[in-house]
Parts: sequence; C-alpha cells; structure tokens
Amino acid sequence: MWISSTICDKFKRIKKNKIIDKAPNLYIENLKKLSVEINNNVPSDRVATNDMYGHAYHIKKYVEIEEDKVLNCAIEHGSNIGNRFVGIDEVIHPVKTVLAFSEHRKKVIQELTQKTVIPVGPYISYADSYCSNEEIQRRKQKNGRTLLVFPSHSITGANAKYDMDNFILEINKVKKDFDKVMVCLFYQDVRIGLADVYKKQGYEVVCAGYIYDKFFLSRLKMILQLSDAVIVNGYSTGVAYALCLDKPVYFYQQRITYTNELNYNFMKRKRDYNYLDELVEISSDRYFGNLQKQKEWGNYLFGFDCVKTKESLGEILKPLVRW
Repeated sequence: MWISSTICDKFKRIKKNKIIDKAPNLYIENLKKLSVEINNNVPSDRVATNDMYGHAYHIKKYVEIEEDKVLNCAIEHGSNIGNRFVGIDEVIHPVKTVLAFSEHRKKVIQELTQKTVIPVGPYISYADSYCSNEEIQRRKQKNGRTLLVFPSHSITGANAKYDMDNFILEINKVKKDFDKVMVCLFYQDVRIGLADVYKKQGYEVVCAGYIYDKFFLSRLKMILQLSDAVIVNGYSTGVAYALCLDKPVYFYQQRITYTNELNYNFMKRKRDYNYLDELVEISSDRYFGNLQKQKEWGNYLFGFDCVKTKESLGEILKPLVRW
C-alpha cells in the first residue's frame, strides 16, 4: 500500500507541474477560464482530497503553515451525511489522522477506519473571501436581494440529470421576492453547456472554479456572501456551507440521476436518507423562514461548533507537518 501510494504521489506531482497555473484573478463570471483544468496547488500533500477545492491551502494559510509543507493527515472531501460511508482517500493512504466536519463524522470514520479523527467544522470557515469586504458590499448594493441557486452537480465520469424545466419553474416562483437570481454551476456542468440554459432565463451564472483550483473555496465563499438565500434541488456540501454562512436554504426535491449507473449507485450508497428526509422537511419553506432551525439541525452533521480558532487549530496541525 505504501509503495503504491508513493508511486501515486510522484505521478500526481508530475501531472501538477504540467498544468500548474496561478489564476488568482479570475472572477466568478468568467465561466470559460474557470472551467479549464488548472492546478495551482503546490504539489505537497500526499492525499488527493487535501488538494480538492483548496482545502489544505486554506487551512494551512489560516494557521500560518507554509504552503509547501506536507500535512500528514487526510482532509475529508466534504460534508458526507451517510452513517456507513467513508471516502476511499481516507482509507487507502498511510496516514493515521483525518480532519472532518463534525463529531458525527468523527464517530462514523473512527468506527469504519480505526483512524484518529479531528472535527474542525466546515472548511469554508478558514477560507478568505475572494475579494474585499468593500467589493462584497458594492456588489450587494448593486445586485439587491439575491437568490443563489445550487443545482445538483455532475461528478467525475458522470453527468447529473434532472428536470431542468421543472426546476426553473420553481426558481421563477421563488424569485418574486428577490431582485436577482445567481446560479452557481460546477465546472463540469459549465463544460456541457448548462450555463446557456440558465442564462436564457435572465439569471447570472457563476462558477467557483476547477476542482484543483486552490481559490475554489474563496470564490465559493464570495458567491455565498453575495447571496441572501439559497435554493437547491439535491444535497451537496453547498448546503452545509450556506448554513455555516447564515444563508437559509430551500430544498426543492427532484429525482437526480447520473449518466453512469455505477457512479449513480455510488452516490445512492453514500447518502443516509433519514437525514436527507429531515433536511427536506426543515427546508421546505420557499419563504426561507427556518434558518435558526436549520442551523440547529445542521450543527450535528456539519459541526458549526467545531470551528477552531487560529491558535487551537495550529496546535492540532503543526505536529502533523512532515517537513
């Protein structure tokens, strides 16, 4: 296992060096460039999920650990709500420690992997916004009250499918209380042309970037800061991040399928539908009146009270630095 991981490390570093691109100034509306395969992470951390969305970059920056230092731990991919699911990267790599969102995830991961798990809350808490507070306020004043849409997104090797016409009808019902609709698309969905469908409705379409763009989390934070409320048609980590930043969520439930049946079955296995049903129930108000109830419910799964100060997180992470 260690040999295979070492070979994987070297391959990843070679690949990263080929596609590295700083891209620090791409704004959220620049869909063409944001959906291109770039990688601006320094090739350091061994575990693949650590580089996704800039997780390791932002956590290291928050506690003032140099970007090229290796964290000898795995950072869980996002806010998994399943009781019996752990991602492959938290299992196969020779690290003994996993960072996750909540005490709930700590219990699940430790039971299934026997690894030490440290809950640190939603990672977006540690990311800088992509622009200044002044720019956020200027945009918010210009945009007015903004409804943010997080459509169910595609995954590697499989495109998400849902009734877009029906979803748009629901968005148009909800948007009557808003001045602007902003749709945040995953980079894969930009590539397959979904932006044009939403743009035809007069919505502004934005993107947080490619999966290995270290500024992804910063852009996503900016996008959420520009919004006043969020509508989704399926579960994703975006729900956790929205509630973390005090944005109420309306869950319009639709059937989501995937073009690759193997990946679709994988997605079904990773969900715990008891929790999903609870989320749908407390997020069924299209007037967004349940934020406090949503945050209280979400704290158990997403660990809002597990967010660390710079000092306390530094005490946890600095002993995990390999060199």
